[in-house]
Amino acid sequence: MSSLGDKLDRWLAAFDWEAVTAMNAGLCAKTGSLHRPTSDGHEPCREKWVASYRDEMSFRETLVFLKASHRLAPFCFNNGNTFAAIARTLILQMDLSASAALVRSAAGHYVAGVLRDDELDAILSQVPAD
Repeated sequence: MSSLGDKLDRWLAAFDWEAVTAMNAGLCAKTGSLHRPTSDGHEPCREKWVASYRDEMSFRETLVFLKASHRLAPFCFNNGNTFAAIARTLILQMDLSASAALVRSAAGHYVAGVLRDDELDAILSQVPAD
């Protein structure tokens, strides 16, 4: 039996760069933060995103990609919240029943950089892919 972490899909296909930018703008509006691209991270992140968001990846690879995108800091504020919200949206679309809250929390914490790789793997290995 494969785990959720191994499940292949085009997880991010519904999130083009415009959707990512809109998500960040919405989060910034909620917190009263400045929504603006950064001079260093925006273009590298956008280029990487546009080149990869339609690729088939494992769910774990998708979370790694979201974490890397967060680390590039493409926006002035709410980078972690933006990419963690994408991860949580993906999880909400799955039928995980009792595991959903655990996976949603783990994914958000991993993307934000506060959950270690081994901790994420331990959680994902306990959730069946189907």
